[in-house]
Amino acid sequence: MKFLIALALSVTIILAGSLYPFRLRLPSDGMGPVAALVESLGRSPPWRDFLANIVFYAPVGLFATLVWAGTRTRRMAQAALLAAATLSASNELMQYYVGRQTSVFDIVANTFGALLGIIVAISWLQTKRPSA
Repeated sequence: MKFLIALALSVTIILAGSLYPFRLRLPSDGMGPVAALVESLGRSPPWRDFLANIVFYAPVGLFATLVWAGTRTRRMAQAALLAAATLSASNELMQYYVGRQTSVFDIVANTFGALLGIIVAISWLQTKRPSA
């Protein structure tokens, strides 16, 4: 239960920080969120932003993996990574409607951060298993 609460808190912090001030609007350019996301391929992100995205999503991968720790390791890792990537992509698309820049590179960094969290969680779970 404690890992589920930590996961929920991590996701809440990400969404609050990404979607603040929570005023949805339709941008006047009318490009649409998917087109804005595709257009972002031409812009490389500042390293500071890229690293921040990794740091913010590592707990999502870590806690999602620990929440699903009763399942097989491979499926647990796949589910955690898919959940983090889905959260990241949908969050980037929503940012279009609050006037923030969307970026494919953010999705990559977020997913990579979640993967690092998954690796840490799996390593930690393996050290907790009794040796045969």
